Amino acid sequence: MNDTPLLGPAPAFKARIRLFLLRLKEAIPTPLLVAVAYFVGAEAAFLIGRLSDMSFAPFWPPNVVLFCALLLAPERRWWIYLVAAFPAHVLAELQVGMPTAHLLVAFSTTARWRY
Repeated sequence: MNDTPLLGPAPAFKARIRLFLLRLKEAIPTPLLVAVAYFVGAEAAFLIGRLSDMSFAPFWPPNVVLFCALLLAPERRWWIYLVAAFPAHVLAELQVGMPTAHLLVAFSTTARWRY
């Protein structure tokens, strides 16, 4: 009779996946991943805003990215995620021509609910 389970990947495959994810986590710090995801979410929001003939994003997926990151991170490290997300926010907002004062206010409302 066959010893491998009928459902799910083989244990050796699971171990290789786990090792790959561990190495990836060591190679790319989590706040950097959050910053990239924040930027991609902002770009997606602006794309949706342009497709719907609006000059603004009708919703803001980067808030979800940052919120989930903060839920998973220890509270003492939250400031690191906020600092990592800020350049992504600035870059995304400047690409659509948002004035500096407005983008600062927009980011502060994103980070405000923490404090």
